[in-house]
Amino acid sequence: MEEDMASIVRFLSNPEDLVLVNRLPSNELYRVMESVGFPQPRFRTFDSYSSTPEPIKEIRPWGWSPAFNRMIATLTEAGKYLPNPTGVSPWLLADKELRSRQTSLNALHHLLKSHFHDNFISLDMISKVYNNIVEIETYAATNPRLLLKLPWSSSGRGLIPITETPVHQSVKQQINSALKSQGYLMAEPFLDKVHDLAFLFQIDQGEIRFLGISRFFTNHKGQYQGNNLGGFPVDIPEEEKEFLKWAIDLLPGLLTKILYETGLAEAYSGPLGIDTLIFRDKEGKLKINPCLEINWRYTMGHISLELEKYLNPSSYGIFRTWHGKGKTFTQWVGEQSPQHKICNNTGKIISGFIPLTEFKYNNQFGAWLEVIPKKP
Repeated sequence: MEEDMASIVRFLSNPEDLVLVNRLPSNELYRVMESVGFPQPRFRTFDSYSSTPEPIKEIRPWGWSPAFNRMIATLTEAGKYLPNPTGVSPWLLADKELRSRQTSLNALHHLLKSHFHDNFISLDMISKVYNNIVEIETYAATNPRLLLKLPWSSSGRGLIPITETPVHQSVKQQINSALKSQGYLMAEPFLDKVHDLAFLFQIDQGEIRFLGISRFFTNHKGQYQGNNLGGFPVDIPEEEKEFLKWAIDLLPGLLTKILYETGLAEAYSGPLGIDTLIFRDKEGKLKINPCLEINWRYTMGHISLELEKYLNPSSYGIFRTWHGKGKTFTQWVGEQSPQHKICNNTGKIISGFIPLTEFKYNNQFGAWLEVIPKKP
């Protein structure tokens, strides 16, 4: 997936940027991007850069990790780029701890205890940390529908649902394996989800900048599927619209305050996204978990925020990721008859279907954009 989707980082780049990938984008993708006016940074392969390096001032990966640090180390040997590019530093234990779900939980604890609001999730409904399966089974006996989360895993991954008690043997095996590899698990009750919503930030040298919101949606397993661009779906009930407006007005400032108060603004530099979850409680009242998970990296929400800039104000869009079963992204794109219409006055997209990632290499993963005119 990483290689198939690599070229999508063009939407985070400037024309003067250099984007390193394993495989160069095809001429066909280049022509599509050029026809829409999308960013056209300079692409080079890692192998090409290793053999013929050039000076780099700053490195901006999708996200930092031990694997990425090791790869970058091979490029920095023997002075292969000029000195000490911004952002490069050894991977420390503190970097690992920062990226655990425990950090998000600690921030949520602080938020609920210091800035509680009636519309927020209650403390008794948030994640609890368990170190052994006996404790988990005891908790499950009184909460038969639980979601277990591994502390270190990508967003939408590392989830173990418990839907019945006694806990099934196969689920116990998953739990024991996770406890052995990660030391503990986090358990929380299933919630009656209504909307996903994320808040996007940039931290530079301790200073926080709010970038915007991400109206994303997931599948039933909590895995990312796409984003609504240019607004929420028009058929949202009025009650939910009002709740969303309240959350969007309140949370950028409050989450910024939490990042400062917990010291997280000093512990990290770079992009991040804070996922929230709007749900209905047992009485049917709308509530929100205002800090479900902090993603210490770029997210598809950041891509969506950039894509929105290319939409004509009279249109809205849907950004989707794609994973084929039985066909390639090339085949699927061919079935969609890609085409688009640009507004002569604004130079922005009015309508159409546009593939956003490589569609000529028989990829199994991809991303696309559909733009639809708003009804009068």
